[in-house]
Amino acid sequence: MLGQENPEMNFILETVNGVVLILSISLLLVLTFYIASKLRQNNQPLRRVLANGPMRATVLALALALLFDKLGVLLTRVAVFTWRRFGNGLTGGPMNEIQIYLLLIGTPLSAIGLLWLIRILSRPMYGDWPWTVTAIVAGCYLAVTFWQHYHLIGALL
Repeated sequence: MLGQENPEMNFILETVNGVVLILSISLLLVLTFYIASKLRQNNQPLRRVLANGPMRATVLALALALLFDKLGVLLTRVAVFTWRRFGNGLTGGPMNEIQIYLLLIGTPLSAIGLLWLIRILSRPMYGDWPWTVTAIVAGCYLAVTFWQHYHLIGALL
């Protein structure tokens, strides 16, 4: 059985994380070029698409939601990958300041993208309750976790 202290487990975690990083970068590039071409084709400013995007299930709205999610995933994966590969991750040591900021930026971006996807895909059949309930449950989890680990918040600030 592979334990956390086992070098094979570290290799597996780094490899999986690296593959997802590479795939996320490729998807981000494809999404960016797709969104830019659609905006030029429709002659729409990005601000209007962002404001109206979550309302309708269009391919452009889905692409924008995926872009937010995958950008967040990329930032958090980079933080974890660099912490494990080049930092103190193998010994359980702390992340550096840049890695913490990548997590603090990437996590909300991914959360926004995922909630946006849930809203786009579920709204026509079920209304607003699926993404609203999901946001409330995630918010409650975050609040309980912060409450249980309040001593860590002071260390981050």
